[in-house]
Amino acid sequence: MKIQPFLFVTVVLLASCKKNSSDLITKNKDIAAFAITEQCSSVLPAQSAFVDSSLQFINLSHLQDSSEQSYRPKDTYLWDFGDQNGSTEKEPTHKYAKPGVYTVKLYSYLEDHLSDSSTQRLHVVLGNREFRLSVDTYGVDMEEANNNSYLVLYRKNYGANPYTYGFMLVDSLFNSKWNYDIAGDDNTVRLSSMKRIDGNAFILSGNYTPGSTQEFCLSKIDASGKLIWNKYLNNLPGLNTYTTTVSDGGFLTLGTSYTPALKPLATIVKCDGNGNEIWRKQLDSFAVLNNIVETTDGYAFAATTSNFSQNTYLCKMDLQGNITNMVLFNFGYYHVYQPPFIIYNSNEFLVPTSEYFYYFKNDLSLDFKVKMLLSSGKGGFTAGNNFYVYSSPESAVGKFSFDGVEEWQLKIDDVIYTSCYSTLLNVDRYCQKAIYTSNNEIIALSYGRNIDDEFSLYLMKIDPDGTMQ
Repeated sequence: MKIQPFLFVTVVLLASCKKNSSDLITKNKDIAAFAITEQCSSVLPAQSAFVDSSLQFINLSHLQDSSEQSYRPKDTYLWDFGDQNGSTEKEPTHKYAKPGVYTVKLYSYLEDHLSDSSTQRLHVVLGNREFRLSVDTYGVDMEEANNNSYLVLYRKNYGANPYTYGFMLVDSLFNSKWNYDIAGDDNTVRLSSMKRIDGNAFILSGNYTPGSTQEFCLSKIDASGKLIWNKYLNNLPGLNTYTTTVSDGGFLTLGTSYTPALKPLATIVKCDGNGNEIWRKQLDSFAVLNNIVETTDGYAFAATTSNFSQNTYLCKMDLQGNITNMVLFNFGYYHVYQPPFIIYNSNEFLVPTSEYFYYFKNDLSLDFKVKMLLSSGKGGFTAGNNFYVYSSPESAVGKFSFDGVEEWQLKIDDVIYTSCYSTLLNVDRYCQKAIYTSNNEIIALSYGRNIDDEFSLYLMKIDPDGTMQ
């Protein structure tokens, strides 16, 4: 019910009445009090609720003086839920459509005269919203789309059968707008990353349409997840696992290619905006890459010589793909499988690892390092005067100043998530991606086991101050 301005007008004719009824009305008071409970098992702290969760408002009001039993004044109630909605029911139910802190008020009336009121504050959150797609589902990547929506790339596992890939679009309140699976399975389709070109198009690493999964390929899709084009890169055998946009409108894609003798070569390919190859660099000394960043004078990346080497090379290259600087650095045991993720900001490279944040100058000399409070940094980005890191398997998102001071950290494993069909479990959440949106919010995509021991997708929204929405 929408709350409208109202005026109570009461006309009382006292030709005769029960003894002391007037005194009972004027001297008594209907003391307003209430409690709020969810209509399903809740895992939230007191005075908290989930968006779209059905809440029961329990009326605990009572007469201040109930000693006179022969006459009881008529009591009525008005609820103000704090979101432009209300009710005159004694014990209504209500759902909140958006997160926020709401002031809930209960007004009590005796014989249509305001008697008392009571107020409580209610924190409504999105939580770590769960998405079940009937089978084990794993997050691959996520990007912001138009109209405050988010496009999620996932893969599904049907037991012993091959994986399939699909897309899901959710709105700003994490309501699923649509999802669908791509034709084919991981024997014929391979997708490993997604990057926003603009709100209407995205570039994917791998082949969208059934074909070879052992060649470098790029796929461009629209905001509905439909294919625009799918291009193999001149029969380059291997797996490109990361693709990013660059300022000239083209793309950089990287991964591992193989010689005819099956020797692995770390490989970077520059393409124009239509996916046509401009140049490629197969780095004979390196085998494994993670990501690549655009700098003021070219590009930079980290690479290892093999899958089991602790030695990582930080490299810079010019716009034509020629390596201009290279330094060797040991980042520790965690990076024997994959080199660390590089974040670039104003001629400085930030490298989060399992132990430290390393700060390298533009010439790749080490500036300083600070103790890493997040375990095993998986990826990150800059926004404003800060940078953000997300980690896995100890899934968390953290905010840091450019001098390495941690401002906050939110562990996804510790965050409660949607109730009624889920509960808080002591299980891992694997943070796959975090992004900074045009609304100055952080969205984190993770996956992990649910109450039924299946893998689900999870999305959560975080304010810049580290508060979960």
